[in-house]
Amino acid sequence: MYEGDSQKDARKATDFGIDFLKRTAGGVHMYGLGQDTEVNGEATINALKKEQVPADRGVMADLQTPSSDSPENWFSRVSRNPTPQGDWFGVFLFVEARLPAR
Repeated sequence: MYEGDSQKDARKATDFGIDFLKRTAGGVHMYGLGQDTEVNGEATINALKKEQVPADRGVMADLQTPSSDSPENWFSRVSRNPTPQGDWFGVFLFVEARLPAR
């Protein structure tokens, strides 16, 4: 949904993805955010910015949807990769087929 060096655009793309996940799958959560913290683009990007990242490494956050009997599992991954020129962000949306119950 977004790849680039604009924190503002990464936040907007994250907000769009979160809204899509809420509409499509009924909700979204992110491990590592406090219980009273709303999952939104600002909170997600801020959580990534707080992470100390070693040189040549990145940090990611997975935005998960609730378990359901839907045949699809939707989720989003947001990443921050520091570069000498500044942070680079990636915002991705995924869907995968759920395995049938045995």
